[in-house]
Amino acid sequence: MAERDDRIRQSFQQEVESSFVARNIGELPHSYDTISTDWLTSILCRNTNGAVVADYSLGAPDDGTSNRRRIFLRYNAAGQAAGLPSTVFCKSSQKLVHRLQHANIGLVIGEVAFYSRYRPMFDIEAPNPIFAAYDPVSYNSIIMLEDLDERGAGFCNHETPITRGRIENQLSTLAQLHGRYYGTSEVADAKIMTLEGIFRATDRWLGLEVACDKGFAAAESVIPNRLFRRRAEVWEPTLKAVEMQNSLPLTFTHNDVHLRNWYITGEGRMGLSDWQTFARGHWGFDLAYLISCNLTVENRRLWESDLIRYYVEELREFGGPTVSFDDAFLLYRRHFLSALTWWTVTNAPPENGPEYYQPEDATLEFIGRMTTAIDDLDAMDSYD
Repeated sequence: MAERDDRIRQSFQQEVESSFVARNIGELPHSYDTISTDWLTSILCRNTNGAVVADYSLGAPDDGTSNRRRIFLRYNAAGQAAGLPSTVFCKSSQKLVHRLQHANIGLVIGEVAFYSRYRPMFDIEAPNPIFAAYDPVSYNSIIMLEDLDERGAGFCNHETPITRGRIENQLSTLAQLHGRYYGTSEVADAKIMTLEGIFRATDRWLGLEVACDKGFAAAESVIPNRLFRRRAEVWEPTLKAVEMQNSLPLTFTHNDVHLRNWYITGEGRMGLSDWQTFARGHWGFDLAYLISCNLTVENRRLWESDLIRYYVEELREFGGPTVSFDDAFLLYRRHFLSALTWWTVTNAPPENGPEYYQPEDATLEFIGRMTTAIDDLDAMDSYD
């Protein structure tokens, strides 16, 4: 691991000192400043005879667990006549901390795999890819997607009202993702990480136990008192939730289904973005994460039993297993704690990791919702 990280640092320094400019589809730009019209033409115009990108400009930087920017495009007459996109949305790993993150946790592997291979296999509302690639030596990467603004889509935040219809739409999306290739060689042979593998790798790199405990302590104001008094006990059942993945059947899972990763199309459909944790996992994680994080406490309490019944029926309809309500509800309870880790670590990010750039009000809202679900359903004691 240390040797690999040193190699990445050395590669990154060589890029910084280089005058390289990406010119064709087989090359990855080292930064947004090393993109060229030739490179854009090789990607955006490869299926349109005579079309070229004549000029482009970059949107404002937006950094988090990746480096995000829009690219605004101008084409020659052939490109304009073909209706090629006037703007695209890109995610990259053009800072050293992101290269090291991808190497140590493996996030870019799943996202590039999803957009380059698996996205066409699902009839779900998710961004359409244009290009996705990464370098397994330097962990440089870039993913180019349609700009959802062009379709009138708007991203959700922690204040977006999630109606019964919207949450059912979200559950149907997950049921298709989980059910369509359940038990098939597509899942068994997929060259992507497991959810447990992502958790273990993140723990090795960031030290999740300490970081999550700090984040839990910092969120005391939104955590139910009964649960907060058990702060010292939280990590043990969290590990049990992760270890369950070893004994449960795996399928394709998203693994980061919080509300800020969803968008609403102009037609009112719920769409799911940010596939960097796409992996092989158990569907119970996504189910617990979605319902506990995306619904207000009041609506979760009102709807959760009906929603779990709805989900297991949708899962069966899309080719997944037949699961009883009681079994599904137990798995739902048992996955809360592992889902919570993504937000307690966000509330107190370690120094060696990237800054997550999640708004504090959203982070605390989600932690409050999820810990209330843990407390309501005695999830800490669900492994006995």
